[in-house]
Amino acid sequence: MQAIKNMLSGACWHDSGLNSDSCGSAMRAAPIGLLSSDIDQVVELATLSPRPIHTSTGDMAGAVAIALSVSINVRDVPLLEL
Repeated sequence: MQAIKNMLSGACWHDSGLNSDSCGSAMRAAPIGLLSSDIDQVVELATLSPRPIHTSTGDMAGAVAIALSVSINVRDVPLLEL
């Protein structure tokens, strides 16, 4: 709720989030892995995805882990390499 209030008060979307850990960003990150086979782009998008709500490094890391896992998995990378 505070992040929304921050945006309504004029904060830019990438500055509105709170520094609090959550699993919400990881839960929403799977589709990001479907957007691109470019690993760097997946990491960049997944890092940005939690910013409107959460800015903690743990939150961003969770989003990146899930998005990368999906991206690599849909490209049929062997399990041991994954």
